[in-house]
Amino acid sequence: MTLSLLSVLRRFLYGSGTNGDSGGLTNTKKNAGRPAQNNRTPKTILFVDDEASILKLRCLVFEALGYSVLTAISGEEALEGLELHHVDAVVLDYLMPGMDGEETAHRIRQQRGNIPIILSSGCLASHI
Repeated sequence: MTLSLLSVLRRFLYGSGTNGDSGGLTNTKKNAGRPAQNNRTPKTILFVDDEASILKLRCLVFEALGYSVLTAISGEEALEGLELHHVDAVVLDYLMPGMDGEETAHRIRQQRGNIPIILSSGCLASHI
């Protein structure tokens, strides 16, 4: 079973959407491209990554799907953005220089305890 970033975000933002299956995953084909249904305002996602190319790609994809997207290149910038903007979910890169994703997540929890946070990483650890 593959769990995509989009399906995880939909689950956080819109509920489990079980559709009677035991996995509890949202049917992404049924809802694809329409996250802001029923005249609701688009959900805002904050992506945090020190790689500008990753932020650009995620921004393009999620804006095309109807989400409002904010980006930050560091944990510090993410915390500042959370003070200035309403954000519905955060996707953090785990490995960043300075304040890493784990520390950023802890500080976000102190600032906004109920916001969904996804820690992600493109790093493949060969020592595990």
